[in-house]
Amino acid sequence: MACALAAGMAMAQVESANTVGFTTIPIEEGQYILIGTQFESVGATGATAGQIALSDLISMDGVEACAYDDMYDDAAEIDTLVNGIYVSYFYISDAYGENNAIVTAWADEDGYAAEGINIEAGASFWIVSPDAGSLTFSL
Repeated sequence: MACALAAGMAMAQVESANTVGFTTIPIEEGQYILIGTQFESVGATGATAGQIALSDLISMDGVEACAYDDMYDDAAEIDTLVNGIYVSYFYISDAYGENNAIVTAWADEDGYAAEGINIEAGASFWIVSPDAGSLTFSL
């Protein structure tokens, strides 16, 4: 019995890329969708424990980034609560990255690339797609 219990405990720590199933859902043009995250990234530890990376939830394949000057009208947008205040991120082609290099990335309202946007497990965020079916998210 003790050996079986010990073996079961050792197996409980094994993780797999297939731990959670998922489905991919397209987001309609111009429609704000509220997405709730009820799980965390597999293997998340340290500062990312209890969170899921935005890049694990949303596919940017086929999504065209727009220029900073057009972000309020044409960019994919995400709005999430940070310390009780909504923070917006836009997918733009001329964000300021590391060393002020111009990169295509999710950026804050000032145009600075946001590295590693993580959503707390149990939290939610708003997303809007500029084009029909261009953005998809996976749950």
